[in-house]
Amino acid sequence: MLPARQTVAFAALALAPLASAVALPAAAQAQTAPPPAARPLDPADLQVASQIIAVILPPEQRVAIVERVTKTMMGAMQGNMAGIMGVDDPGLQQIFARMFETMPAAMRPAMERRMPELVDAMTRAYVRHFSHEDLRAILAFAQTPAGSHYLSRSADLMQDPDVVTVMTAMNRDGMEVGMGMAKNLKAELTTYLTQHPEVAKKIAAAHAGQ
Repeated sequence: MLPARQTVAFAALALAPLASAVALPAAAQAQTAPPPAARPLDPADLQVASQIIAVILPPEQRVAIVERVTKTMMGAMQGNMAGIMGVDDPGLQQIFARMFETMPAAMRPAMERRMPELVDAMTRAYVRHFSHEDLRAILAFAQTPAGSHYLSRSADLMQDPDVVTVMTAMNRDGMEVGMGMAKNLKAELTTYLTQHPEVAKKIAAAHAGQ
């Protein structure tokens, strides 16, 4: 059977998507819908969508914009670390503060490497989710002063103090739910791995030396 610490780690890993979902803006979650039906992507539509993305994420600012949003999300998480640890200890807070402070720079190479893929994915997503007419109407709006300002600043809205306050609260609420689910998951995993020691051995072997 796996040690309790390792079992909890697997539970936390399994619940990671929950934490990510809670951290997203409520508006984005409310708009979640089934993926659109597959259809050929019109090259002309892709070109229009690419122009829209260029307004939302100007090429020379793309990594910086994503990095700012990431910092905001991590700031919301950092404010709740005491709740996760179950103790508000200054030493622990400093350790986490250093980690969150250095993480954006450490993640930057990966952001730069993945940014072209992200832009391409967003371009295809726009074509899948919006009609020919919608795309051209969106681009026409994006090319107006108000539209350009709105779309280029949309990511920055995530850094507004009021939004950050609510995101921090949502993150805290989500972590409370996640911790409760982790306890149940730990019990279920422990029972299963006790009944199936061969699976526990495979997991232990896969993580040997880590």
